Amino acid sequence: MNKNNTKQKLIEAMYELIAKEGYEKASINKVCTLAGVKKPTFYHYFNSKEEVFINIIKETYPSDFDDILNKIKSITSVEDYKKALYEYGDKFIESYEVDIDMRKVCAEIDLQTTRMEEAKKIVNECEDFIADSLYQIALHGREIGAFSKDADLKTFSQNIHNMIIGLDKSFICNIKIDARKIWKFNIDAMFALSKEIR
Repeated sequence: MNKNNTKQKLIEAMYELIAKEGYEKASINKVCTLAGVKKPTFYHYFNSKEEVFINIIKETYPSDFDDILNKIKSITSVEDYKKALYEYGDKFIESYEVDIDMRKVCAEIDLQTTRMEEAKKIVNECEDFIADSLYQIALHGREIGAFSKDADLKTFSQNIHNMIIGLDKSFICNIKIDARKIWKFNIDAMFALSKEIR
């Protein structure tokens, strides 16, 4: 078996166990059994189960913001820009609706950031990256005329970021909401507010 495949199998086994049982019960023995490897093989790739968990955080957190940013930066019409923001919300919401295991793993990541400094650090770095990407998206909106020069783009991007965080928590906690309606309402409200400022 390819070395990278073995390492990935261990990560996937840990992910599956966390989704089923939580991080605390996902022991190295269980990970090895599920991945079909012996303990020495585990320690060839990882020093601890925490290290596997850190890999999971890096793989789970949104990594498509570069793609989203590049796509939106190529948009030149306000109508297409707004549509792209709607589509991003739909994509984000659909990922939570479809992938129940991801919801459970994200809940565990939230919990473990209160216990592991390394997990907290990585999550904070990811959130900072997302916040900056959203601000870049807002700046592009201004460039194409979606927002006036007086529009508060920091607040605009922070509002979207907070909406993402809030929807994330709602999905993790299985709170019944109409996420798409909330997303569209907030995007529409931000555009309406920008028109008032003009």
